[in-house]
Amino acid sequence: MKFSSLSKKFILPLLLLSFSFLLYPFQERELSDVKLLIFDRKWKEAETKIMDILRKYPESESFSDILFYLGQCIQEQGGREEEAINTFKRYLKKREGAKFAEEAEIAIIDLSSELYKKGKKNYIDNIKSGLESKNRVIRYYSAFKLSYFKEGEKFLAVPVLMEILKEEKDEELKERAKIALLRIDPYLLKGIKDEESKIRMLRIAIFKRSTGKQELSIKIPVELANLAIQAISKPDYRIKGDVKIDGKRVESGTLAEIFQKFLNMKKAELLEIYDEDEIIKIWIE
Repeated sequence: MKFSSLSKKFILPLLLLSFSFLLYPFQERELSDVKLLIFDRKWKEAETKIMDILRKYPESESFSDILFYLGQCIQEQGGREEEAINTFKRYLKKREGAKFAEEAEIAIIDLSSELYKKGKKNYIDNIKSGLESKNRVIRYYSAFKLSYFKEGEKFLAVPVLMEILKEEKDEELKERAKIALLRIDPYLLKGIKDEESKIRMLRIAIFKRSTGKQELSIKIPVELANLAIQAISKPDYRIKGDVKIDGKRVESGTLAEIFQKFLNMKKAELLEIYDEDEIIKIWIE
């Protein structure tokens, strides 16, 4: 059977497209089975089923979310972070405007963070890319993730966190950004004005012990107080100087332990911590 040049241009592609749609319902039914296995958290069985579908219907990579489900299965089984990242990237490349694009990008950031902590430092590039995303969810998520890093890379998150404080109206999101900045360096919040709030607020002020000069003053909701204290506290570091609650000396400990003691004393109004170089004062407004 011979085809004219017109047929080759228009009829053959239509025939192939029709053929793919004939296959599609069968592939959809099998994909429904995959979704059930994923719902039951049977990751290995779901992965095996997906690979079987891809062997039978390789074109399904381009018109379904099957690669996203494959990446999810690989990620959840653990130990195959690089393979999962590559699968999610294939999904994003194959499916422009993909249904689960945001979830795939977040997964890439999480997996890259895990690999970075295991010593594969080049994977931080995936998180840095997230800081430049047009999607603010990805941009913010990347910044929050970087704020937990212990090395200098955490400072890359600062511009995006400052953007949140400047541009966002959601108070909870802004408080999370403040806590992330506290994790990076408490003095980044110096000079940032606290907005009026009807909820109970906790004031944290830090003074230079040698001069008495106030170095930092921030205000955060009491509900987020523990997160803030954990952000500026070193887990194994015990306060070396005096600790006072309402003017009375109490037993020392880590900053987190002392603060918890202060919160447990329901009527306590002022916590004063005299460390080697600083005086920390905490009270509820």
